[in-house]
Amino acid sequence: MSAIQPAAVDVAMVPWLICADGEAELCPVRLQYDPDDPWAVTLWFGTREAYTGDPVMWAFARELLAGGLHEVTGIGDVRVWPWVTPGAEHVAVSLSSPDGTVVLKFERRWLLGFLYRTNVLVPPGEERMDLDAMEDNLLRRRRELPC
Repeated sequence: MSAIQPAAVDVAMVPWLICADGEAELCPVRLQYDPDDPWAVTLWFGTREAYTGDPVMWAFARELLAGGLHEVTGIGDVRVWPWVTPGAEHVAVSLSSPDGTVVLKFERRWLLGFLYRTNVLVPPGEERMDLDAMEDNLLRRRRELPC
């Protein structure tokens, strides 16, 4: 079973899930950022009681999310772009897998607030990885796996 892991920035949001037929429904999600993995953000959805199964998790570049506030970014599995309508500023996040594509429509101000908090922790361009800590973590996980 998947579990949502604690992170340094952990924000609950309720964007619109845009369905293939054009209908939309609210979909609770969590956006997380951990300075131990400074280039990535993690998005979890499907965590409400009404959803069945384990939450779905996507990790992608923080830079991709930030760029998508202003222009179309990403190729392949994750794409982000501004979705501006009269009187409203949103950002679309498209997630594709062999099982299908999901489009989430966020209020732009929510993502700006989230990214601001991540940038306070690790400013863009100052990302660093503690390779010793990463190696220790990987070795610890390997020891915990059943053989």
